[in-house]
Amino acid sequence: MTNRFAKHSNSHLSVELGGRFAPDARSLTARVRPLLGLVFSAGLAIPALVLGEGASAGPTVVTGGNPGVKSGETSFPIDQPARNSGTPVASKSSPNALIVEAIGTMPAGGSYRANTTAMAALRTAIQSANSQLVIDPPRATPSFCSGATYLVFLSVLEELHRQGRIPLDDATLRALLVQEHQADGAGVWGRWNANGPGTARLFYEAGLGRNFTSFEEARPGDFMKIFWNEEIGSKEAGHSVVFWGRVSKPEGEFVRYWSSNLPNGYGFAEIPMQRIRRVLFSRLEHPEQIRNVLAIPAHDAYLAAMLKRPSSAEEMARMVGSGESQVLRVAAVSSNAAVAARRPDVSDKPPVAPKATVAPTAATATAPATTPAPAKGSWLQHLLHKKNPNE
Repeated sequence: MTNRFAKHSNSHLSVELGGRFAPDARSLTARVRPLLGLVFSAGLAIPALVLGEGASAGPTVVTGGNPGVKSGETSFPIDQPARNSGTPVASKSSPNALIVEAIGTMPAGGSYRANTTAMAALRTAIQSANSQLVIDPPRATPSFCSGATYLVFLSVLEELHRQGRIPLDDATLRALLVQEHQADGAGVWGRWNANGPGTARLFYEAGLGRNFTSFEEARPGDFMKIFWNEEIGSKEAGHSVVFWGRVSKPEGEFVRYWSSNLPNGYGFAEIPMQRIRRVLFSRLEHPEQIRNVLAIPAHDAYLAAMLKRPSSAEEMARMVGSGESQVLRVAAVSSNAAVAARRPDVSDKPPVAPKATVAPTAATATAPATTPAPAKGSWLQHLLHKKNPNE
């Protein structure tokens, strides 16, 4: 007796035709035709039942908590790059577009504070679990400017990682977290939060993107460092924001941006162009190179020094690879005395909490010295009590 098998290539179903159903003529019998029709219909229906209405039985992606790593079985369509491959991000969903989308998911308000409480809240809002970033922006309240923009930066990295378009291994994830007592110039956060060109320095060192100063070139989603005064470094007054655009009003040109601003916290602000003394844009162009943060020095001496000394525009331009030695000076002196008087006189960043010290033993203990209260007008009072509704 001869057996023959009819098999549908997509459904992996087969039917054995044998015995009295074995074809002994040029065509199948009337009894075989209905059976084959039934099997053929079932073969087409199974993929639709499993994959959903309108789905095909082609290549699928099966992922777990960490895309492409420790996530079980993963397969990809032939036109999709493998996850964690470090391939450049496509322009149709550029980092700038993702930054704009990320801002739409950020909380509103929550109050502004530049203190250790806000720093602790930021640390709790950025965690690493199951080989991925876990970001909960509402927990980062109260907030401050560099913390707000860092949340947006990390949210975009995590979204690209979730899509399988950039690598984020465990070592890189640890490097992106905000550590306690992390000083300016130390690691990724210590660069982002530093005086001077913190974000721009990080982008330049790690090859994440380029830095420039032209408002004509700027577009929504560019990170932007505003300098409220002429100083760079130890005496600067600055603000870390995401550029949104320029607005022409009867009273003049305004700049619109998103950040954590006084007094309300997360949200948009518009300021007269003439309030800005210097500006430095940083565009995220190569997030696929984020793992380069593991290769840069653990401590950046230039940014660390910005706590104690000033920097020149020429030096800052060299350190961020902008090629623009003047680093745009928007206005040498404001013609509006009221605007100038409202400009903050300190940088917008919380202090680094001092590390705990071991108390002296009873044998060597001495009466503690009385710490005098900060003098009126001191930097501490300015930091904790400054008032500027437009920052």
